[in-house]
Amino acid sequence: MNTVPFPSYRGVTAPQERDVMGHMNVQFYGEKAEMAIAAAALHLGLSPSLLRREGLTLLSERDRILYLREVHVGDALCMDSAFAGTANDSLLLKSRLGNIARNTDAAAFHHRLYLADRQGRRLPLPQQVREKAQALHHDWKELPQPRGRASAPARETDKAFLTYRSSIDNWHCNSAGFMTRRAYIDCFSSAAGQLLGRIGIYSADIRARGVGTVALEYDIRYLRPLRAGEFVTLRSSLLHMGEKTIGFCHHMRAGLNEELVATVAVTGVAFDLNARRAIAIPNDIRERIAALLPAAAQEASS
Repeated sequence: MNTVPFPSYRGVTAPQERDVMGHMNVQFYGEKAEMAIAAAALHLGLSPSLLRREGLTLLSERDRILYLREVHVGDALCMDSAFAGTANDSLLLKSRLGNIARNTDAAAFHHRLYLADRQGRRLPLPQQVREKAQALHHDWKELPQPRGRASAPARETDKAFLTYRSSIDNWHCNSAGFMTRRAYIDCFSSAAGQLLGRIGIYSADIRARGVGTVALEYDIRYLRPLRAGEFVTLRSSLLHMGEKTIGFCHHMRAGLNEELVATVAVTGVAFDLNARRAIAIPNDIRERIAALLPAAAQEASS
C-alpha cells in the first residue's frame, strides 16, 4: 500500500553546499528536487531502465520553489512528495523539504512535469502512468503556496544587462542528456551575483557589512530543454522593490540567434547575516536599485 505523501529524499547538507550567505545555496535545493522527481518517476512505473530503453525522460515546464527557512551544513533533511494534478500530457508534483534537525519546513516545490522523447518533444502520458499518479493524489492544501508576483515578463526590460555567459557541459546534464534543474539554478544564482554587484552587494561588502540577500521564491519557466555544448546568455532586470524585498528576473537565451529558452522571476529579501533575519534594504543600496528599475516600477517604489 502506497503512503501519500510518499518519502522522496533523505540526506544531510554537505559543507560544499554552503554559499557566501552562510547557508545551503539555492542550486542544491534544485538537486534535492531532482532526486525527489526520480523517486516520483519510480512510483509511476517509470524506472531508469524503462526510461533508457524507451528513450524517455520527465522534464519540467514550470517550477515554483518557495524557500521557507535556512538550511545549514550538517542539517538532516527529508522530502515528501505527492501528485496534486493529472492531465493528458502533464503532472503536478508537490514536495515538501523538511529540516529534521530544526523541526521546520525548509522549502516547498510545485513542479509541472511532462514526459519527453529523446529530442525533448512532449508526449501524451500513458494511461497506466496517469492511473498511478491519481492513486498517489493528495491535494496538500496545507503546503505553502506560491506567493510571488507574476512570472518574468515575456521580454527583458529596457534596463536589462548581461549577467552570465557560458556553455553547457556534460556534467550539467542528466542521464538523458538534458540540462538539470540544479544546473539551471546554478546559472541563475551566478547571474544574481552579477546583479547584486551592480547594486553594491559584492562578496567583500557582504563580509564587511554583514548584509546580503536571500531568495524567497523562484518561478522558473522552461521553454525548451537544453543539451551539452549549447551556449547560453543571461540578461537580468530588476522588477520591483519593497521595504525589505527585491524582485528581479533572468532571461536565458541560447546560441547566436538568442532563442529564449528559460525565464525565472525571483523574489529576494535583504538579510542581516549576523542576526539571521530580514531587514529593511539599506538606503545606499535602495538608491542603486531604484536607478535600475523600469519607469513604472520606479514610480511604484517612490
